[in-house]
Amino acid sequence: MPSSRAFFERRAQEERARAASCGNPVVAAAFRRRAEAFQHRANAQFEDVLDLR
Repeated sequence: MPSSRAFFERRAQEERARAASCGNPVVAAAFRRRAEAFQHRANAQFEDVLDLR
């Protein structure tokens, strides 16, 4: 089972790929915002792991 961090990082990567392949700049911007949100969640998961040490 992947960690929560890996899950959110993978989703961020998928959203960035969608943005890159999208021809509509408005929709691409929405995908980039979603990617940023997923990356933020991944970083937060990583910080939680550091706090547990």
